[in-house]
Amino acid sequence: METFFKSFVLLISVLLLSLSQAYADLEVSADVRVSAVADFQAPLTPYGSWIEVRDYGRCWHPARVEADWRPYCEGEWVWTDCGWYWQSDEPWSWACYHYGSWTLDPAYGWVWVPGIEWAPAWVSWRVGGGYCGWAPLGPRGIVLAPAAFVFVDEHRFHERLHRSSVVVNNTTIIQHTTIINSSRRETRNIAGVGSRRVVINEGPGVERIARATGRRFDAAPIREVARRTPAPREVVRTPAVRTPEPERRIERGHNEQEERSVVREARPEVPVVRRDVPEVRREQAEPGRNLPEVRREQVEPHGVPAEREERRVRDERENQRWSPTIPKQGHRDYGRGGR
Repeated sequence: METFFKSFVLLISVLLLSLSQAYADLEVSADVRVSAVADFQAPLTPYGSWIEVRDYGRCWHPARVEADWRPYCEGEWVWTDCGWYWQSDEPWSWACYHYGSWTLDPAYGWVWVPGIEWAPAWVSWRVGGGYCGWAPLGPRGIVLAPAAFVFVDEHRFHERLHRSSVVVNNTTIIQHTTIINSSRRETRNIAGVGSRRVVINEGPGVERIARATGRRFDAAPIREVARRTPAPREVVRTPAVRTPEPERRIERGHNEQEERSVVREARPEVPVVRRDVPEVRREQAEPGRNLPEVRREQVEPHGVPAEREERRVRDERENQRWSPTIPKQGHRDYGRGGR
């Protein structure tokens, strides 16, 4: 029982590790986010039909294609830091050339089997005799029969390709070429992403193609190349929106830029002369209650109220004025010398 439990835990750990590696691969595919096979349902429906295929379940078959159509024949190979990337203008290329696999069904022809692991291209390679050839990888990584391969001269490998420019099922070429297993998984430092475990599609060595074409191939960043393949909005990542920081007022000096605080000039206080008024506390004030009015008087140049000075002078004059005494009735005052 204990042995069975340990084996079960080990199996779960392996499955979780594989799942985490698959999801890490998805991050390389730039703006596309796929987490389940069901994510392909709506985006691919306008371009084909979903059918049930024996042994593989629900698969997708492209519509409006010629009878001799086959995958990986309308596009071009681009050298990247993850190997050869298949770039195509076909509207489903974002999915069917970088996820899943293809199989040749007797009833429907070429059908796509969904998968969620991303790669620059899911193909197997044959090289030799001055030719390079490739064919889609079958489900579970099965290498298809030689008749499924298409070939081009090595010196034309870098050109944009069409169905008419590739050689199909040529026995002579097939006999002079051999299979090279150049697809593998590695942990690499991807620009803009960091360390990721990705699928490397080495294919025919870039040195071989450079010698045949007389050209130099610099590895393009895989994320930049992948962005050239448009994807429907259903699977496009939503970019994070950053709130812009408020602008800060900067004043520039003669020789350097420095931030300065703006200080308003304070107005000089004007003294106010008031009469003595009984103090009224705020807590005693009630709404609607008449409070004593504070009157502001006209201020003379020396600061003395004119009305108060005028009253003082008037009172002094009144006190100094002489008034005769009026005698009472029946009383005679003859003054000095009176009889």
